[in-house]
Amino acid sequence: SAPANKAASKPKRTRKIPIGTSDYQAAWIPEGQEDEYEDEDEAEFEDPLGGNSKHEVTREEEEEEMADMDDDTSEQGQSSKEVRFMDLSDDVEKLQLEEYRANREQQRTSGAREDEEFPDEIDTPLHIPARERFARY
Repeated sequence: SAPANKAASKPKRTRKIPIGTSDYQAAWIPEGQEDEYEDEDEAEFEDPLGGNSKHEVTREEEEEEMADMDDDTSEQGQSSKEVRFMDLSDDVEKLQLEEYRANREQQRTSGAREDEEFPDEIDTPLHIPARERFARY
């Protein structure tokens, strides 16, 4: 077949795509947009004095910046991710734990009892009609 031979003989054009992009993902990038993506290490930044300079950051510098950021959050006091819980007395905690365990055991036994009584019934989601849910059976 002649068309297959023509396609095989054409050299593939190399495209510049973002690092970590799979072949499948690269196929979805429209032609002409590859130029927008540059290697992060090669990204050019404008120099405040007017010239262009390459900006390269080493891993050590990045780690130092992250350490500085961590120090800043600890100096400010609480971080926004920090959550505080109220400490309960041991008696209250034991009571809540016993209530939780009893409730969980009750749910487990009622579910087992229902399965014993109606073994061929199954709960179905309310948002899907049973006709569609069980169509494959």
